[in-house]
Amino acid sequence: MKWTKSMAHLAIGPSVALLLRLVLGSVLIWSSLHKIQQPWLFLANVHDFRLVSEQVGILVAIVLPLLELAVGVCLVLRIFIGGALVGGVILGCIFVAVQASALWRGLTVACGCFSSAGYDIVGYATLLRASVFLAAIALMLGLCIWSAGNRSHSKSPVCNN
Repeated sequence: MKWTKSMAHLAIGPSVALLLRLVLGSVLIWSSLHKIQQPWLFLANVHDFRLVSEQVGILVAIVLPLLELAVGVCLVLRIFIGGALVGGVILGCIFVAVQASALWRGLTVACGCFSSAGYDIVGYATLLRASVFLAAIALMLGLCIWSAGNRSHSKSPVCNN
């Protein structure tokens, strides 16, 4: 069966695309704020996962919150949507992989998602939340790519700028 314009609108209409874009962008902005305001706590959180060296941890603690903020702002303001969706998928993959690694290794560490204070310990609930984020943003990216390849579909509900 060939994927058609009407099928895309059934999959995700303009209202759903707007809501998803705003929610996902707001989540990224919100999650970046504490990391930017208290970078030393986030750095400690990065090191708790025991995945990177001390030097790389410093780089992660500086760059990751800025990427979250940039992707979130782009999604909310509807600028560079394609790039923001790609960035969001990359961030989602990182979040899922890091949490799955911590669970696999039996670490008891703070998620670092919305606070570095240790309130949200990595577990199946945080992994599910990261997976839902990844699935939602990957769906939006997939529909954006599909609509860009479908020349007969001039107005994408996901990524028209």
